[in-house]
Amino acid sequence: MRAAPGRTSGAVAAVLAVCAMAGCAGSPDAPDPVPASPAPDALVLRRHLSGGIGGIGLHGSVPDLSVYGDGRVIAVREDGARHEPLPRLQEYRLTPRALRRLIDDAFAAGLAEPRRVRRENVADAFTLTVRFGSAVTTIEHPGDDDPAVRFAERRLAPERWPRQDLAAPPGPYRVERLAALFHPQADDPGNVRRWPFTPPGTQERPCLVLQGRDAARALRIAEDTDGRTAWGDGGRAYTVRWRPLLPGEDGCADVTGP
Repeated sequence: MRAAPGRTSGAVAAVLAVCAMAGCAGSPDAPDPVPASPAPDALVLRRHLSGGIGGIGLHGSVPDLSVYGDGRVIAVREDGARHEPLPRLQEYRLTPRALRRLIDDAFAAGLAEPRRVRRENVADAFTLTVRFGSAVTTIEHPGDDDPAVRFAERRLAPERWPRQDLAAPPGPYRVERLAALFHPQADDPGNVRRWPFTPPGTQERPCLVLQGRDAARALRIAEDTDGRTAWGDGGRAYTVRWRPLLPGEDGCADVTGP
């Protein structure tokens, strides 16, 4: 039986300190996947679905849902198309008690132990990745018989959260920094618009992070264009995927993976 957490100013510090004493993780010798006092921007939980016939959630995509140490949750809006050049993000804020329950349920689902489930005989399978602090669970062709899948589908789903679990009404995520991910075009795209920011560079898949006024301008451009718009610079043409930076992300190295 776990000890009751005391009052702290940190949203998750109490429950993680209790788990450290009571042994919530699957193995008594394994380190806890989340530090006892995570920073506000520290990633606590993340859900991401990738793969399938359409190849969703791959290079430079925004994770479906991310939970942070201060109770913030940033999720891709369900009413937005996955292939939009600028993903639509919604921000929630969980109460400390709701976040504590979420962390308890993650331990109960076995997410403190890293795990990978492969399905070699399933073509074009989706892959579910759930990150619990430093512990990563990856499941190909996820099914409801796995507790990690049930946790991801039922607990990492804002539409299922009761209103009293939210410390404030949800609203659009405010983007302060924006990455431009460039995809070179081998064929002549026809009408090419001049790229208005710093040149993208010469690497195979260039990436550029914009902030301040450039980010605000890029957001306006992203609203008025689509993923098929061709941009030109130095005699080369690209299409661009816009990737908002999330809390704890500093640059291109943080956003160019799934």
